[in-house]
Amino acid sequence: MLRVATYNLREGGEDRIGSFAALLQRTHADAVGLVEANSLVNIETLGRELSTDVMYGEANSPACVAWFSRLPIRSSTNHRLPELAKTPLEVEVLWDDGPLRLCATHLADRFEEVTRPRQAEVQAICLPDAPRHTLRQLFDAG
Repeated sequence: MLRVATYNLREGGEDRIGSFAALLQRTHADAVGLVEANSLVNIETLGRELSTDVMYGEANSPACVAWFSRLPIRSSTNHRLPELAKTPLEVEVLWDDGPLRLCATHLADRFEEVTRPRQAEVQAICLPDAPRHTLRQLFDAG
């Protein structure tokens, strides 16, 4: 079974990196998407502590995104478009003898409301061929 987790570092988690490492280790996740990953230095530190592949996506705002994966990351695409403040970061990992695409983004922060148009943008960018009902379940679960 594949375990994928997401976590919000809350403004980069500057003084909480050690506790984040312990928390992420307890999840036993194969891949973890992090939002508000505002510090590349902190993300690299976490990656070393977790012994994972790391991919980092800069955004058009401080709210960057990162992926940690125990599975080999074969490729990545940072969909940093001028019209998006928060970037969707897509990675392709090798799982069960085949490629698997994962995408993480920060839909909204505590000052914003998540909207269906924002969800549609993310789907069009990262998962254009995925069934809409699957994505709706993912968005509604959050």
